[in-house]
Amino acid sequence: MHIVRTNRPRLHLKDSVICSRDAGAATPLVVDGGLARLCLYLPDGQRVVAGFAFAGEVVGLAQPQPSMVVEAVTTTWTHEWSNGDDAVAIDEAQMLSAALSRAMAVLAMRSRHHAHARLAAFLVDLIDRGFGTSFALPIARSDIGDHLGLTVHTVSRILSDFKRCGLIDAGPSRILSFDRIALQAVADQGGQLPHLASIDALPGMVH
Repeated sequence: MHIVRTNRPRLHLKDSVICSRDAGAATPLVVDGGLARLCLYLPDGQRVVAGFAFAGEVVGLAQPQPSMVVEAVTTTWTHEWSNGDDAVAIDEAQMLSAALSRAMAVLAMRSRHHAHARLAAFLVDLIDRGFGTSFALPIARSDIGDHLGLTVHTVSRILSDFKRCGLIDAGPSRILSFDRIALQAVADQGGQLPHLASIDALPGMVH
């Protein structure tokens, strides 16, 4: 683990462990900058990416589950989530509520039977979490695949399908423009894409 401590603020280098059963935090941590990845490592060695935390979001518990590990995707800064006055407590409760809502959103994404619907829902989630409709994907396709239960090949193929259908437009410097309304429709309609034939229910899923 590579963590530089300065009182409560913490710096986590890329791919280091932010918190786990063996490297827990006394209190939950708020991400100040960078990107954190929440992973479940199952007994058979399989990794499931349970979610991602961006600046202003909360990671870590005082007693994390044995299989849960929070990792730094990029150089990441955090600080301890401390108790304060009533106004601060309200803000903290709102952050916790948002974190729980994201957990439910992940379950909803993974419950979709069509791979196209899963990835469409994931992209809509990024748009709604503040990225807007034009951005470079901040997350590797391998992480997206582990997050959604898809192979890397399937993630790449679906992104190509979305581009062919006009749901995604490629711009300079890997900037992509997303049609949120169309992506939401794909997520809600079982993965049906305009101008493409019917899609098999479970293409490229790994579990």
